Amino acid sequence: AAAGDVSGQLSALKEEAAAAAARAEELAAEVSRLTSAGDKLRAEAAERAAELAAAQQQAAEAKAQAEAAVSRAETAEAEAASSATDASQAMDEAERALAELQEARAELSASEEV
Repeated sequence: AAAGDVSGQLSALKEEAAAAAARAEELAAEVSRLTSAGDKLRAEAAERAAELAAAQQQAAEAKAQAEAAVSRAETAEAEAASSATDASQAMDEAERALAELQEARAELSASEEV
């Protein structure tokens, strides 16, 4: 009877060992799947980081271009203001010259009448 008990216990232990081995294989497969998923997520994160870095570079370049455009616009505005001042001065000088010419004509007419 003892041999039967030992044989039964041995059989039960073999079943437990087989079940444990099957469970270990399932866990190994799950670990492999999770590792693969983790690798994929890391690769995607690296790709997104590269895309973000490229977008930040483009934004920096666009900002630099915008700042340069603002600087050119400010320079053009200053040049236009200077040109307007020059034009105003030239107009004043032309009006003075015209007034002097009219005065000279008036004097000439007056001297011809004498």
